[in-house]
Amino acid sequence: MDRLHYSLTEYGDPVQVSLGNSDLEELRTEVSRWQKILGLRRPPISIAPVGEHTYQLRAEGAAGVISVGVTTIDICPKFLGKSVAQWKQILWNVLAVIGEVPRQISTLSAEEAKSGMLDQLGWMFIRSLESGRQEGLPRGYTESSESLPTLRGRLDVSKLRETLTRPNRLPCIYEEYTFDVPMNRLLFWACRTLADRVNSPVLACLLLAESYSFTGVSAVPPSLSEVDRIQLPLLFEALKPAFDASKLLLRGRSIAPGAGPFDAPSFLWNSAVVYERFVGVILKRVAHQRSWQVASGIANLALPCGTQRPLRSDPDFRMLSGKTVKIVLDAKYKGRDQDDDHPAISDVYQVLAAGRLYRCDFVSLVYPTLRPRTPLCWKVREDQMPTNLSITFVNLSHMAVIGGERQCAQELGRQLNAVMTPRAKQA
Repeated sequence: MDRLHYSLTEYGDPVQVSLGNSDLEELRTEVSRWQKILGLRRPPISIAPVGEHTYQLRAEGAAGVISVGVTTIDICPKFLGKSVAQWKQILWNVLAVIGEVPRQISTLSAEEAKSGMLDQLGWMFIRSLESGRQEGLPRGYTESSESLPTLRGRLDVSKLRETLTRPNRLPCIYEEYTFDVPMNRLLFWACRTLADRVNSPVLACLLLAESYSFTGVSAVPPSLSEVDRIQLPLLFEALKPAFDASKLLLRGRSIAPGAGPFDAPSFLWNSAVVYERFVGVILKRVAHQRSWQVASGIANLALPCGTQRPLRSDPDFRMLSGKTVKIVLDAKYKGRDQDDDHPAISDVYQVLAAGRLYRCDFVSLVYPTLRPRTPLCWKVREDQMPTNLSITFVNLSHMAVIGGERQCAQELGRQLNAVMTPRAKQA
């Protein structure tokens, strides 16, 4: 049966899909387990019936890919928007920067970048495997037990009773130098899984052809605990991207405690967490250029007069010079359209309260953009700190290429220079 592929946009319009009964039940199970894994208040995908075997799907709070039965669903985060042709490549590079997925070996072609997220993982896997296999596959010692006519290794004393009925055979335990080691089992399983799941026929053929090279290797993947103990030899460093991709697939298949293993790998991320962590990485690069530090954490905004709990402020980031807070920043990707110059008033109150708490002159809301933007500034009408409010932008279009975080940091650094000078233009 042909595979079905759909694309959703987080908080976007519902998409109508066709689902068989088995795919529907598995999708509901996957949605439920990922809601628990990510700690979301609402399911990452809402499912509304509109006809026989026809449903409307809408994504909320998460991005990534869910694969069930013959159906694969890509979810684009709101901070990118599906109108961007390379959103999957950008998202992958953002996730790589924060350590959630392995880094691409090389930038994908325009055609490859339009493919599904599992295809992007597949292209990275196949290139790493082709490069790493020039040194051959890793080998190692595995323990085997067998009854043999001559002693090999050591006697298996737990089976000596068998010599009473088979006096010409000795129960032996011995170590064998073999390709059937956890590393190769993981790569073999990932190769076959991706070959069955990717959309590109060319990529599927390449993966299937590579899978035939794993002669003598079991198709059963190792457990996650076995994978965590694998140490990749320096000789096979080129296999690291393929190894990391395989681990991602395996964790996506069995990440939920108590959940049964799923043949179809899925992996979702909390979009708000991804964007906040990425902004944190970029700000650390900016701070390093100034010899500043970046801090985060919760502080008490107001102390209770009775037995109630204190009111807390939780700004995402503070940039400090020594112990002096120079600017408070909050990473936001919802609450405003990308072409709207005015932030949500609740976001403004939140960052102003944090600025007053830390007694700094400058506060900023950091929004995503996909084109060059100049920062927006407001003078706060109150003779107290903070005195300046701004919107600064992280240009995620730079992340379409590997290493784009350097351009993101340079651009954001220039914006912060502009808003933290007396001549910053007021909105």
